[in-house]
Amino acid sequence: MRVKTRKLIKYIKQPFEVRLLRYLVFSLIVTPVIMVLSWFATPDFPMDIFVLNKSVPDSDSQNQLSLFWVLNNEKITKSDGNKYSRGCDYYGFYPLAADNYLIKDISNYSKSAVDSLAETIDAVYFADTYGVYYNDFFAQPQTPNRLLYGGLYERDLDLLEAMKVREKLIIAEFNILGESTPPNARRRFLKEFGLLWTGWSGRYFDSLDSTKGAGVPAWIFDLHRKQTGKSWPYIQSGLVLVSSNDDIIILESGSLLERKVPVIQTRPFYQEKFHVPAEVNYISWFDMVFSPTRENTVVSTFHLPVTEAGDSVLAAQDLSPVFPAVLAHEGPDYRFYYFAGDFSRNEITPVSAYFKWIHWFQSFLYNSRNVLDTRSFFWQYYRPLTASILKQDAVD
Repeated sequence: MRVKTRKLIKYIKQPFEVRLLRYLVFSLIVTPVIMVLSWFATPDFPMDIFVLNKSVPDSDSQNQLSLFWVLNNEKITKSDGNKYSRGCDYYGFYPLAADNYLIKDISNYSKSAVDSLAETIDAVYFADTYGVYYNDFFAQPQTPNRLLYGGLYERDLDLLEAMKVREKLIIAEFNILGESTPPNARRRFLKEFGLLWTGWSGRYFDSLDSTKGAGVPAWIFDLHRKQTGKSWPYIQSGLVLVSSNDDIIILESGSLLERKVPVIQTRPFYQEKFHVPAEVNYISWFDMVFSPTRENTVVSTFHLPVTEAGDSVLAAQDLSPVFPAVLAHEGPDYRFYYFAGDFSRNEITPVSAYFKWIHWFQSFLYNSRNVLDTRSFFWQYYRPLTASILKQDAVD
């Protein structure tokens, strides 16, 4: 007893910093172990999801990584109990070694086969149908740069309609309405889900300087030269908007933009429902899609940070700086969500999905002072939004 008392007294007399350091080291070792074990102990949510992604030009693509992270972290599994893998559990374009690729889709299905598929799955997530172009995949470029694979097909639309009839969950994301999708297929999709596509899309770039390899695609420079007949004059950060008719708008920071990046704002009701903040920065591609009827409600909106002069530039093209970021139909007949941005492409670490409650530590996982860090959008907005939608359906 005296020995224990002496040890206790000796421990108490240790400097506070030493005791604190020992607790911190212990916590840093034990906490991750507890999180992983808790993840394994969490019950599975069986849910068969048809994921379509026709835009995977290489095996290291960040495209759809965020979706499969959410599926794994939330323990949403296939009906056979196996977890989802972004390397094999999607339909679309599969890059292989030595300039080869594999197409896995439902384009050869009969209409009855599509109906049978709709009976067996619980949800569809159309992540990206922009596709893969020849020069994106092969080392030797071609002119013109032809489309290898992409766009919405007839059977893709058949599946969406079959899911709607069966009152099942449908999630569609930016780019399924782009140039790769034939006009008749686009009209069919828009009519089926009560949407209006303006044909405009855009993105923020931290630098528009063409001499610094700032990430602005070459086709934007070509489009500007074709429209204006002038060389590219922009060097600051800014927004680039392009239309399906090859019109282009450049909103350079300064006189046309009053602050740096666009934001997504969410109404209070949906903040609580989907556990998202009132406002979050967004710097990736988006498109301008509306719902002209009351069939869909607006969950969140994009806000382009234009000045009065910038607003006038948009108004000249009948555009508004505020437009839907997420549209939803949540009626008793079916559930449909349209994400009007490249939401599922974010730079995150796949292994972090296997730590339960990892989102509690999200402030350590991105740089809140860097508006270009897309991980903040994932942790603050995409993860809680997508998890809430999928888990609600899994529970239902």
